[in-house]
Amino acid sequence: MKIPYRKYHTCVYIYGSLSSKRPVVIILHGGPGGNTAIYRPLTDLVKYGYTVVLYDQLGCGKSSSIRDHEELYTMATYVDELDHLLKYLKIKNYYLIGHSWGGMLALSYIHQYQPMGLKKLVLFSSLYSTKAWNESNLERCLSLLKGEDKKYWLSCYKNQSFSSQKARRIFKEKLLPHYKNKTNTSPYPYRKYPHYDGKFIYRKMWGSNDMFGFGTLLNWDESKTLKQIKVPTLILCGRYDQSRLSMNQKMQRAIKGSQLVYLTKSAHCGYFNEYPKVMKTLVAFFG
Repeated sequence: MKIPYRKYHTCVYIYGSLSSKRPVVIILHGGPGGNTAIYRPLTDLVKYGYTVVLYDQLGCGKSSSIRDHEELYTMATYVDELDHLLKYLKIKNYYLIGHSWGGMLALSYIHQYQPMGLKKLVLFSSLYSTKAWNESNLERCLSLLKGEDKKYWLSCYKNQSFSSQKARRIFKEKLLPHYKNKTNTSPYPYRKYPHYDGKFIYRKMWGSNDMFGFGTLLNWDESKTLKQIKVPTLILCGRYDQSRLSMNQKMQRAIKGSQLVYLTKSAHCGYFNEYPKVMKTLVAFFG
């Protein structure tokens, strides 16, 4: 369905019934600028009696284009859109699953609204600070590179630019193989929508390289507000993930009572790489 948002619309996908007595599971997709296409495995939570809601964030997937409105490429826009969606659909009790950028969105939303309807939180391959993410991945990259490649990569980091042909070669040949896992244990093919306008949002807000955020989100940081999270929280990350274990361990220590599950065979989309384990973990956590 399409719901109005400001003078635009948000495209929403609902699996199950919103009249269910159980809390609704809301999935916040990655990006910024991503879409819902690659989250099909998580909709299988409907088989366990949960209603699942996904939506293409503004400017993403099949929601309205905002290509010519860069003033909307902000965290504030997406926090407000999420709040509007909850009110429009009259969702009173819910669980949030924030994957990657979706976890950033969830943390900012919780910080701003302290929502009473939120019952449980899942932070999946996500982060609490862009600079912490950058530093974590720089450490990993430098451990994998040698000689001139190592020196050049560090200079790219200091200059906040990885757009050169040499940087792209180093990333593709020397680094990317260590962050990938094409194994798919889910019943669904790994599919993406075309990026449409999402690529403009991604480049503006995040940057040109997945491992380093040098866009407008560079100074995004919720590290000091993690202790304010009072709902049961589950944190997941993968062995080959840009969201590294050490960073997630810090997040787990900061969120009182949270639990961390390390997916030893997964990259950034563990719900494909280790679908059975992820589904079992989520169902056990939601109860």
